[in-house]
Amino acid sequence: MKGDDELIALGSRDADAAAHVCKTLLALPDAPTAIFSSNARFSTGVFPALQALNRTDIALISFGDFPMADVLQPSVSVIDQDPRYVGRVAAERILARIAAPTKRFRRKNVIPVKLIERQSCQSAHVPSASLVKA
Repeated sequence: MKGDDELIALGSRDADAAAHVCKTLLALPDAPTAIFSSNARFSTGVFPALQALNRTDIALISFGDFPMADVLQPSVSVIDQDPRYVGRVAAERILARIAAPTKRFRRKNVIPVKLIERQSCQSAHVPSASLVKA
């Protein structure tokens, strides 16, 4: 799609920067109908920005659940993973490298995730919503 690059925002360092990016993107003539926030910390900036703009029509999905995501209005949909599983896989990889420091490792680990669909996914009723990485 033409203009998709302007809908991808990279480089936010904190919640305030993510809020600023959110407001900037929603001011575009062809603003997104959905926002994908790459982590829970950024989502804690994006959500209040949406609220301040009274934009409950924008679908929001966060990568990573966060406290209060389920009680906000609208509650925030998330793609979540099990931190204990991630920690276990990381520890196993570190121990394998310690045991064989000269061995070359090329193994990929696929970490399972789950979609927790809440009200923020139900906000946008546009079939082909644009996704934005905040």
